Amino acid sequence: MYVVGALGSAHVSGVVSFSVFCFLGGIGVGTASVCAPICPAGIAPARVRGRLVGLVQFHIVLGIRPAYLSNYVVRLRVNDEATDWRWMFGVMAVPPQCSC
Repeated sequence: MYVVGALGSAHVSGVVSFSVFCFLGGIGVGTASVCAPICPAGIAPARVRGRLVGLVQFHIVLGIRPAYLSNYVVRLRVNDEATDWRWMFGVMAVPPQCSC
């Protein structure tokens, strides 16, 4: 859903389709942010469980910085204000592909 939301948001033709794809992307992000801490919490020994769940949350916050940097790079490289937002949404499809 995350990749579909990202690519769909980049290729929309209207407000309604943009809203639908943003909603799908939000469901994907929300699901990942709930499921990511559950996995280490379920399999980790009790003595390190809190650290591992905290590490997952730290990486979520740390991942926000590359998002801002990628948008900055897109803004510098794409000099068309009418389409640069499409590139910024499209770039969101890259991280899920890298984590596989």
